[in-house]
Amino acid sequence: METLEDLGRRTVREELAAIGQHTSDMPALRVLEVERHYSVASVAEILEVSKPWVYARIADGRIAAVVELGDTTAKQRISASSLQTFLDGRTFGITP
Repeated sequence: METLEDLGRRTVREELAAIGQHTSDMPALRVLEVERHYSVASVAEILEVSKPWVYARIADGRIAAVVELGDTTAKQRISASSLQTFLDGRTFGITP
């Protein structure tokens, strides 16, 4: 089965061949890996707390690495790794 990356490469090669360019002149395609991000509402639901509680943790820096996608707090996103770091810091009685 052809992956999405392979399909993209094949399509670009075919289009370049149609206009007379060689694929050997092309730079290698990069695959973008994006970490999962959660909305404040999603984090509140996951943790079973209120959205104001999550916003307060963002404001005081306990939940870090917040991505702002717009002008309002409704567009803030919290990375999965940031959420995990917050939870790890709040876990007691378990030794790694």
